Amino acid sequence: MTTLSIERCRCGSGKNYQDCCETIINDFSQAKTVEQLMRSRYTAYTQNNLAYIKQTMTGNALKDYEQRSKSGWEAPTKWLSLVVHDSKTLNKRGHVDFSVTYMREGKKLTMREHSIFKKIDGRWYYVDRQT
Repeated sequence: MTTLSIERCRCGSGKNYQDCCETIINDFSQAKTVEQLMRSRYTAYTQNNLAYIKQTMTGNALKDYEQRSKSGWEAPTKWLSLVVHDSKTLNKRGHVDFSVTYMREGKKLTMREHSIFKKIDGRWYYVDRQT
């Protein structure tokens, strides 16, 4: 008898990965809300899937990301948890207020961010942030 291993999604939704972020990471047009896209982006960070992260950005967010990438800013990071404080999806705009906890260079850190999203050609994109 074989037992299938059911992996919980790292985004903290409580759902199985296959029923949560996997579908969106495979095709981000599947994100129906800004919170779904943001959770899939967090999960992608835990997988070091930087191609997906970049694909889901545009505008100021993408420019900042490309500049930081060139400078080698990203130290090895272990992502520990995500907490969504607030999320709103309205027409072609939305935001997610969240906190992440992570380990970097032996230190446990927490960051809170207010992410701004925009819907372009039927897909949500991360466009900017307020910290």
